[in-house]
Amino acid sequence: MVDDLVYYRQQAARVSASMLDLDAGVEWSGDGAAAAGTWFSSLEDTSTLLLASLGELLTVTTAMQNRMGEVEVLVLEILSLTSHHEFAIADDGTVTDPRPQEADSPAEPEADPGADGPAGRPDRQEALASAKTLVSQALTKARIADDAYRSSLTRIGRGRLSRTRPPGPKHSDRGVNTREVAAWWDSLTEEERRLQINRHASVIGTLDGVSGRDRDTANRARLTNDIENVQKLIDVEHQKLLDSGLPYSQADVGRFNALLAQREELEELAKSIGDADANPPRQLLLYDPSTGRPGRMTLHVAVSIGDVDTAAHISTFVPGMTINVRDSIVAYANDMANLRDQSIQKLCEHGGSNVATIVWQGYDIPSTAGSAPLTNMVERGGSDLRSFHEGIYDSRCRLGGSSPPHISVLGYSSYGSATAGRALGSIRPGVVGDFIVCGSSRGLQDTRDVNVPEGHTYALRYGAGDAGQADMPYDCDLAFTAGFTTLNPGMAEPRWAWQDPAAHNDYLDDQAQARGHVVDVVTGG
Repeated sequence: MVDDLVYYRQQAARVSASMLDLDAGVEWSGDGAAAAGTWFSSLEDTSTLLLASLGELLTVTTAMQNRMGEVEVLVLEILSLTSHHEFAIADDGTVTDPRPQEADSPAEPEADPGADGPAGRPDRQEALASAKTLVSQALTKARIADDAYRSSLTRIGRGRLSRTRPPGPKHSDRGVNTREVAAWWDSLTEEERRLQINRHASVIGTLDGVSGRDRDTANRARLTNDIENVQKLIDVEHQKLLDSGLPYSQADVGRFNALLAQREELEELAKSIGDADANPPRQLLLYDPSTGRPGRMTLHVAVSIGDVDTAAHISTFVPGMTINVRDSIVAYANDMANLRDQSIQKLCEHGGSNVATIVWQGYDIPSTAGSAPLTNMVERGGSDLRSFHEGIYDSRCRLGGSSPPHISVLGYSSYGSATAGRALGSIRPGVVGDFIVCGSSRGLQDTRDVNVPEGHTYALRYGAGDAGQADMPYDCDLAFTAGFTTLNPGMAEPRWAWQDPAAHNDYLDDQAQARGHVVDVVTGG
């Protein structure tokens, strides 16, 4: 139904534009011209109302489908529970136990406590109560969805719209439904998209579900503007220092140096993405400056090498502790460019070549080990990383009906691995096809913690030799990560007597054997 509404809105927009173009460039006067002008004005108003109505219908229908999706999840849980215990569900939703007499019988200590026999009656009674609660919740959610949709359809049918502009998520929304965003963005005309980008670049650039091309356009404009504004502030502060004379106050010097550091950070980011017409294209998929609040204490960015709107294979690298945009984004973007080149080289041998690789630094990364508790920061980062990938997946499913990409995620170091693991633990099944951890995987217990297909989770770890040249102690726990396939690239290149950080940093090195394993996963091989 949503696909049909998107189609009809797009068709209506094209027809409306074609009819209104009939009047373009025509200069005439008289009664006929006046009548035609009135007619065209009425036609324009009608077209605006039609597009707004179809847009709002799309919004409320998508919301209804999302609510019914929640009901469907509950129904599946109810069916699993009632089928296991052989409970009966009446047409009105009443749940009953066809064997109630067993609940009144004395328990037998000798019975298997896990069986559904006499000793299992307390569990059976608890399951019955749980089933009744779930049915009640499902019915309540279904009624709410039905009432809300009926009310919305009645309101739209009477011409009472909540907006006259194209519908979409509120500009203050965070964590919006990426399917809804993708459907909304797909329904807009090119002109409407440009208008949204021009008016709300800070929102569109961070909105998961919007196409990579359009996010890049919005984010590049913001980055350019921010660099210019920081430079203006630097000029002002510099003049203040000159006017104040020696000795400069510590506060003045601190402000000036902070602005210089901010400019350097933004310029490094600009360097990592290059020009908009570069080949291969680089996309700034996320640009979210710090607000100084928890969850956004640092600049959050994501840079893609390759076009995420068309790539058959997309791989996201999630770095870990001590990493920041100023010191790492250029180097990591180049690493991802090299990974993409090597992946394309392998794919070309099998008739394919379309790959995009992403550096995702979209979360607060601790600067030291002491500031890295695997709690709130990991949870926030994992939630944002999940939404980021679901947004790419949903956008691709909407773009001209194109097939979804094969997505792999590479979690690096304890912190990056844990954050990626949190993301994949709650991500919709089917979105991510492969998961690799390297440089440690603390925070991951086994493959049941992530929604990735069985057999597609990997732990990349250098082996230890006589000289102890393993990635130790960082990777020592990988061998105990249940269900992960261990990828052992052999020995790291010896650099120091104590090999520790050397092996830890070899995974993305051009000459490292480990890169070959990563390429195999990235390309779906």
